[in-house]
Amino acid sequence: MLTAKSDKQDVIAGLEAGADDYLTKPFDFGELRARVDVGVRMIEMQASLREAQSKIEEALQAAGKIQQSLLPRPLADASQVEFAWKFEPCDAVGGDIFNIVRIDGDHVGMYMVDVAGHGPPSAMISVLVYQLMNAHNGILVDRTASPPRVLAPEEVLNLLDREFPLMRFRRHFTIVYAVLSLSSGELTYSNAAHCAPIVLSRGDGLKTLTESGTVIGIGAIPFGQETVALSPGDKVVLLSDGVEEMGNEAREFFGEERLHQTLSALRAGPPSELVAGLYATVTAFAGAQPAADDVSILAFEYKG
Repeated sequence: MLTAKSDKQDVIAGLEAGADDYLTKPFDFGELRARVDVGVRMIEMQASLREAQSKIEEALQAAGKIQQSLLPRPLADASQVEFAWKFEPCDAVGGDIFNIVRIDGDHVGMYMVDVAGHGPPSAMISVLVYQLMNAHNGILVDRTASPPRVLAPEEVLNLLDREFPLMRFRRHFTIVYAVLSLSSGELTYSNAAHCAPIVLSRGDGLKTLTESGTVIGIGAIPFGQETVALSPGDKVVLLSDGVEEMGNEAREFFGEERLHQTLSALRAGPPSELVAGLYATVTAFAGAQPAADDVSILAFEYKG
C-alpha cells in the first residue's frame, strides 16, 4: 500500500483491509524495491508451503489406503463362523488395527489393537504388530515344537510385551487376542487393557468378558487368560474405545449403557447387520460432532 497518510490509525486500517505492507509518500525507490522483493519472497514461500502440505496429504492418503488393505479378508473353509467388521479412522491413518487369522485346521485367531495417539507414529506401531500377528512366520505358532503348537493368547501377549517396551517405542498399546476352536466352540482370550469383548448369547443375553491386564509395554506383569464356551448362534463383539467414547455436541459420551442397549436390540441379526446397526447408532448419536478417536468394530457368530 502506497499512501500519503502516516497516522498509525490510518496504517492499521489499511493493513486490516488486506494490505501486507505500506510505504508513505514521498517514497524512496530503493526502499520500494526492497519491500517488493520481500513480498515476492513471501509469495514464493507460501507457494512452497502449499506444495509441501499437498505432498504430506498425498502421503497420508496413500498410507491410509495401505492401512485399509490390511483389514481382514473373508476366511476360506470356515463355515462354522461368520465375521463382519467396520473401521473408521479419525485421521487419514489411525492407531487401531485388527485382523482374523486362520491358525490351523481347527483354530481361528482374532485380535484388536489400539495404539496410543493418532497419525503416522501410531499407525507404524500398529503395522509392526500386524506383521507379528500371523500364523506363518509370526508369534502365534511355536514352530520349533513337533508338531507345531498354537500359542495360548496369554503367551502371545507376554511376547508382545517383551517386543514393544515402552522405553523403546515411547507409546503403549492395548490389545485383546482370542483363539476360537471351530470344533468345540471354546473361545480363549487374553486382554491387555483393551475394551472388554462382549458375548451375545441366545440363552444368557449379554455378557462382558472382564479378564484383563495392563497395557503392552510396561513389562514384568504376566498376562492371564480365560476360556468361555460358545453355543451355536452366539455372537462375540470386539470394540475399540472410540465407540463408547464417541461424543456429541452436548458433550455426552455414547457410553457403556447405550452400547449394551444397542447390541441387545441388534443381537438377533447376522454379524453384518449388528456391525452396521451399531455404527449407524453411534454416528447418529454424534451428529455433526467429529470423532475424536478411531472407531473399530469386529463381530462374529459361531455357527457350530
